[in-house]
Amino acid sequence: MTDSYGAGLKAKTEQIVEYLEDEKIQSQHNLSEKEIKLISKIVAQANEKSIDAVAPSSQKYKKWMKNIAKQISEQNKPIIWTTPFISLKVIQEEFETVKKQISTKYNNKDNKMQILLPTDKIDKDEQTKGIAPNFIHSLDSTHMYMSLLLANERGVDAFATIHDSFATHAQDVDLLLSSLKDAFTELTKYDVAKHFKEEMQMRYNLQIEEIPYVNEEDFDIELIRDAKYFFS
Repeated sequence: MTDSYGAGLKAKTEQIVEYLEDEKIQSQHNLSEKEIKLISKIVAQANEKSIDAVAPSSQKYKKWMKNIAKQISEQNKPIIWTTPFISLKVIQEEFETVKKQISTKYNNKDNKMQILLPTDKIDKDEQTKGIAPNFIHSLDSTHMYMSLLLANERGVDAFATIHDSFATHAQDVDLLLSSLKDAFTELTKYDVAKHFKEEMQMRYNLQIEEIPYVNEEDFDIELIRDAKYFFS
């Protein structure tokens, strides 16, 4: 799951190490530290290859967006974009930090701690790692806003939302569901990559390669309107 949030091979390996070090796993297999590290590295590498094979398009788009984020970070600027339809403004801004040691004394005992203080330099690694998941989150927010506006136009006046979960009174569930489907279909049919590319070129004076959408499975987005379990 964390692959979609920018986790690299090192982070995935560390996650598997943590899993294998769990008491329950160790009680069954009694793995040495060396075995845990070796297994974790092999599994993490296999995991990455599997994701690339199963979801090549998402990996291609993620790499494309990371390259854009890298170029903007080299200008030492935050990454700013607006989402389609509602013009939601998003600012992604991660700064490099420096360690600062603080010394205190309490009850005649010296205490030392370290804190991280932000600098005025953009953190290129964090910016490139965060761009793809944050862009998707911004589209999630856009979809939610579009859905609620559409549902309200259809007479629904009570909502509850938690991230990407939605609720309303029982008698309005069907109206809310149809609004979710219609808004999602409208947003997904729109070329969000082109929208993002053109804004980045204009805002940061970048030259960005084209990344045309390829529907390898010939999926018809309109079929979502007939999906029984589109949202729960």
